[in-house]
Amino acid sequence: MLQDNYFHAIFEATKSLAQRIRDLTGLSSDGTTLVEEAFSLGNPLLAFNTLKTETEQSEHKGFAMLLKGCFS
Repeated sequence: MLQDNYFHAIFEATKSLAQRIRDLTGLSSDGTTLVEEAFSLGNPLLAFNTLKTETEQSEHKGFAMLLKGCFS
């Protein structure tokens, strides 16, 4: 029987997200620390734009904040 267990589904998705970031970066941390290390502006290991303009940097920071929210 299929059960509606949203907590478990979101928990598993969050764990998968962290593992994907670790796989792409080689980092071993977790949660918000992982996001901060992977998406730092000074030396990003992952970026989805060129980070050349203030707008692109703001988008990058916003995306990192969304990811940190997932782990919080």
